[in-house]
Amino acid sequence: MTKLARINWTPAMIETVRLERAGGIKWNAIAFSVGVSLESLRTMRRRMAAQGVTFPGQVNRMFDANMQRWVAELIRGGKSYYAVAGEVGVDPDTVAIWARKMGLISRRARALKCQAQI
Repeated sequence: MTKLARINWTPAMIETVRLERAGGIKWNAIAFSVGVSLESLRTMRRRMAAQGVTFPGQVNRMFDANMQRWVAELIRGGKSYYAVAGEVGVDPDTVAIWARKMGLISRRARALKCQAQI
């Protein structure tokens, strides 16, 4: 494995990343337009996150206690991950990851588990 050269991130480069991400451009395309590797961009994002700076689409909303309670209530109420994702405004895979972290199981998964036991 080769060691990556340390990149001096200028404020203009960081602002370009922020504007392009806000425009919905994917991370690999942003890395190409800024002229850095994707790994260098990831490293910069991690360092910025450690300082409390996030970029659009990077905020992890699961750490919000109200969001956790809301998602848990919806899943316990029998809603599917797709329905919960639609209400919360995230991807269904994200809801599945959150549910797994909270130890919850969807209605469909419970039904499949019961079928497998028969």
